Amino acid sequence: MSYKLLLCLLSLGAAMNSSSQEQPIIGQYNEELINILGYMNGVNFLSQGGTERIDFMVNGINLSNKKILDVGCGVGGPALYLADRYNAFVYGVDVDPFLVRQAQANGQKAKHPDKVSFHLIEPNKLFFGNNYFDVIFSKEAIVHSKNKFHLFIELYRVLKPGGVIIIMDWFKDSNKESPELKLTLEIDKLVMNYVGIKPYCDLLKSVGFKNVEYIETSDLHLKDTKNDYKRLHTEKEQFTEKFGQKTFEESLATWKAHIEILERKEVTTFLIKATK
Repeated sequence: MSYKLLLCLLSLGAAMNSSSQEQPIIGQYNEELINILGYMNGVNFLSQGGTERIDFMVNGINLSNKKILDVGCGVGGPALYLADRYNAFVYGVDVDPFLVRQAQANGQKAKHPDKVSFHLIEPNKLFFGNNYFDVIFSKEAIVHSKNKFHLFIELYRVLKPGGVIIIMDWFKDSNKESPELKLTLEIDKLVMNYVGIKPYCDLLKSVGFKNVEYIETSDLHLKDTKNDYKRLHTEKEQFTEKFGQKTFEESLATWKAHIEILERKEVTTFLIKATK
């Protein structure tokens, strides 16, 4: 039996044993959290780096008039930017009804509403036809998915031959959690299904993706987090007036813990690109 086939079977078995029918992870991003992240990252952005980070992710790839699938679209910030800046047609999908409703509302106010659409999906199930998209894009979202193997099968199915998949995500090799990591998970109330970078890429290869390449981007996130931590101190009065003293203290604790986690590389980030 080939290593590739063995990996497929092992991954499939593990996924089925854990949850063959993965339940949607909904309710993590409430209105307050969205507003806090928008305040820190830019309106309609749930993750760091803003438009500059998106430019970094898609650098060197022709997106003009291409059909892009944004996996884990959140409230639509990256999709709206890709459509506007790169003249692309972007289809955002997410499993959280609240996020999708927000994204749809934002899409109606977009500069080019005909170039963006947002859709609620069941976990790991895409209603698009085979070989539909030129590019698949996902920014810090797949980490929430428990059943990555089945998701990757679907992403491979809907990507055109020769198409590109671009993923930035969070990774963790050990099952152990430091007090700092536990603190961030407790305060943020987010479900993070971490895996290591190598198993993650092996799963991509096992479903058929090729030319899988990755670069570590942890330093970018560490720099962002340090800047955010300083900014919280600088804008304490403004932040507190907007979100309250308790939220300020929790946010400060979270950002400080994230700095420690990233500095010792307990959790890392990588940019992955592959083709079909």
